Amino acid sequence: MLERFQRPGRRARGHHAEHLDLDLDLDVDLHLDVDLNLHEHQHHHHVDHDHHHPARHRADRTPGPLQGGSKGKRTLAIQQALKDQHYDPGELDGKFGAKVRMAVWAYQGLHGMPQDGIVGPDLEALILARSPQPMFRPELGPTHTEVDLTRQVMMVFRDGAPVLITHVSTGSQIPYCEETDQGRNCGNAVTPEGTYKFGRRVSGWRDAPLGRLYNPVYFNGGIAVHGANSVPGHPASHGCVRIPMSIAEYFPALVNTGDVITVYRS
Repeated sequence: MLERFQRPGRRARGHHAEHLDLDLDLDVDLHLDVDLNLHEHQHHHHVDHDHHHPARHRADRTPGPLQGGSKGKRTLAIQQALKDQHYDPGELDGKFGAKVRMAVWAYQGLHGMPQDGIVGPDLEALILARSPQPMFRPELGPTHTEVDLTRQVMMVFRDGAPVLITHVSTGSQIPYCEETDQGRNCGNAVTPEGTYKFGRRVSGWRDAPLGRLYNPVYFNGGIAVHGANSVPGHPASHGCVRIPMSIAEYFPALVNTGDVITVYRS
């Protein structure tokens, strides 16, 4: 049973949330929903360097780093290379937007770099080299999903090859206490480490006690991988694995019921 805690700054609440369906993953935190098109402020080690001009795009023809707002052939080449390596940078339009930024976050995380979303010369060359991404848990077999809580990255492998690599936002590890239509729900926002199997799933939106989940695929009780409007550059959920909405459209088709998913810290 998950422990219940009182979130600092909120009045104490009851502990009978344990009688809920325990959709703790229902972690679309209504207080955290932010449109992905808005650029977030610096948080932890993720930095958005163009939040002052979210609609401005700068030509990338001259030497210099690629980042939010860049546009042109170099940005298009980065988008194509990321897509070829099974990241999802969105439409191949030559514009460095939120989807490209999150794909770069994931790439930087997997390569031990600060996840600032900026593509300097060395990173640009590395992305364009299209080096294969190995499994970190090959002992789980050729078909499995890995969620790295440290890097905030999820990788889906099928038949030994990656089919999706994406930035995620997992449990914030902050105690919470929420008033829901099923009563007070208190707990600790943790995505539990361990190895599980994908189970039930819901198509479309699911209205859960702690918020709304899009196309959730559950793997540990009420904890799921699901789409969310807010997938910031840091852990922010009640315990679920949040993925961008555009990826949640097709993610359920990439995994089968019974497929292995492992959650770990690197």
